[in-house]
Amino acid sequence: EAIRNGAFIWCNSLTSITLPEGLKTIGSEAFWGCDSLTSITLPEGLKTIGNKAFNNCKSLTSITLPEGLETIGSEAFRGCESLTTITLPEGLETVGKSAFYGCTNLDDSTREELRGRFGDRIFEW
Repeated sequence: EAIRNGAFIWCNSLTSITLPEGLKTIGSEAFWGCDSLTSITLPEGLKTIGNKAFNNCKSLTSITLPEGLETIGSEAFRGCESLTTITLPEGLETVGKSAFYGCTNLDDSTREELRGRFGDRIFEW
């Protein structure tokens, strides 16, 4: 049901991953610094992405957040500088501070949707 905190931290050989059905939580720093990670498939039913879970995954280009996701922790996608698009679920309730800080290549429509729903603090340090 959960990927533990720091499970794949600095796993530079990881390029893509499909997470299993039944997963509810991605722990803090689970994929932090996975520089080669370009794609990740998240399962329906995922509820929480922990603090710094994908921090500095510099090669990640897009991500679809599944329906049912409720919480994205602080700095979850911080420094994901290649990230251009994010598909947001309607039911997303909480996005932590600086969750998308340093995501400098987000397209304008994604940035505006995030800002409109969660405010500037998700981009600020």
